Amino acid sequence: MAEQINVEINKIPISGLFLPNVEALEAQFLARAVEERIQKLERETGIVDSLKLALLAAMTFYSDLEKAREELEHYSQANAQKMDKMIKVLSDSVNKTKKDK
Repeated sequence: MAEQINVEINKIPISGLFLPNVEALEAQFLARAVEERIQKLERETGIVDSLKLALLAAMTFYSDLEKAREELEHYSQANAQKMDKMIKVLSDSVNKTKKDK
């Protein structure tokens, strides 16, 4: 069962969170990352409304996640193509060896 988690983000206490598969220490780390992103966005945009900053932070985190997914998909496809080429080379080599016998 998930434990109740309390964090503070940008001087706003958030208590009673139940985050599945997230331990209290990890929640503190995540809260700090969110706080840093909010502060960065505040400096860059001049926005002071905490709700707008929180939503903007959520959007930028999601954008980062999508970029990471795209990169992972790209590398997965590239690795699959390399594996296919390696399999073909090995298969051709095995077939050639069989023919030579």
